[in-house]
Amino acid sequence: MRKPSLPQAMCENINQSLSPRLLSRNQLILQMDKNSSAAQRDKYQDRNGALDRLVLLAAQNQASFELILENITQGVSLNDANGQIVYQNQVFRDLLGDIIETPPRNEQETLGFLKDHLAEKSDLEPAGTDGHAHLLLELPNKRAVEVRLIEIQGNMFLIVAEDKTNEVRLKQDLILKAFTDPLTGLDNRRGLKRKFSESRDLKASPFLWLAIFDLDHFKKANDTYGHEAGDEILIKIAEILNTRFQNAISIARIGGDEFAIVGKSATIEAPNIYSNAKAVITNMKQHAGTSEIWNEIGMSIGIIVSPHKDDLGSIMRQADENLYKAKSLGRGTVVMGRDLQ
Repeated sequence: MRKPSLPQAMCENINQSLSPRLLSRNQLILQMDKNSSAAQRDKYQDRNGALDRLVLLAAQNQASFELILENITQGVSLNDANGQIVYQNQVFRDLLGDIIETPPRNEQETLGFLKDHLAEKSDLEPAGTDGHAHLLLELPNKRAVEVRLIEIQGNMFLIVAEDKTNEVRLKQDLILKAFTDPLTGLDNRRGLKRKFSESRDLKASPFLWLAIFDLDHFKKANDTYGHEAGDEILIKIAEILNTRFQNAISIARIGGDEFAIVGKSATIEAPNIYSNAKAVITNMKQHAGTSEIWNEIGMSIGIIVSPHKDDLGSIMRQADENLYKAKSLGRGTVVMGRDLQ
C-alpha cells in the first residue's frame, strides 16, 4: 500500500485546523444583524476568505511539492511522534525498502534499529556540522547508504538516506592503493604498520612474532633474466607466503626483494613458525627445475618472538639481526630468536 504523501498530510492538517474557524465564520455571517452595514460584512468576508485561499493554495501545490520530493537524489522519510510513517519518497523505499514500518521514536533507537535490520556493517560517526546523527550503513546488497536523523517540531523526525556507494568505493580504492603493494597484492610497509597498530587480536595476545624474508642473489638474477621474470618470482613468493601463513596479521612486501610477516602467538615458543619458514625455502627449491632463474636465487629468514607489541621498529631490528645471522651462516637458512626480557 502506498504511503500517504507529505503534502496530502499537510493539507489534511490544515483543513482540520481551519474547518472549525470556517464553519464559525459562515454561521456568524448568517447570524449577523440585518442592520449591519454592507461594508462591515464585506470586510469580515475578505479577512476570512484568506483562509479559503490558504487551503486552495496547499491543494494546488501538492502535486508540484510531491514531484520535487520524488525527484531529489536523497531518500526522505517523515515519521510522527508515534513512530508512524507520514511520508516516504520512492528513493527512500528503493534504498532501505519497506522494512521500516514502525521505527522507534528517537534518534538513537532508530540508529540501532537500522543497524540491526538493514546492515551487515555500520559505523556511527560523530555528529556533523549540522549537529545531526550520521550513520554509514553497508547493506546486504553491498551498497553503502548514509543515514541522517533530523528532529523537527512537533516531536517528529526526518530520516534522510543517501546512496554513498561510489564515494565509499573510491575511498576504499584509495586506501587500498596507499597500503597495498601493486605487484603482489600484499600489504606494503605502510600497510604493515597500519595493521600492526590497529590489530586488536595482536594487542590481546601474550606474544607476537615477526619474520623477515630476504631473497638471496635476487638483484643479479633479475638483471640477468629481466624484470618480467623477476616480477614472476616475487608474485610466486607472495603466493607461497599467503599459503603458509594464512593466520598472520599482515604479510607485506617491504622492499624490492624483502618481505615481512607479523602474527600473534599464545606462547614464547611460537610453534610452527620456524617449520613454516623452512617450508617456504623448500617450496622455492621445488621450483628450481621450472625456470633457470629459480636456480640462481635462495631465501634467508630472520624471526623474532617478543612480548612487546608497542614498537614495531625495534622488533623489526631484532628480526633483521637474525636475518643477517642467517645470511652469515651461508644463506638459505632460518634463524629464530626469542626476546625474553
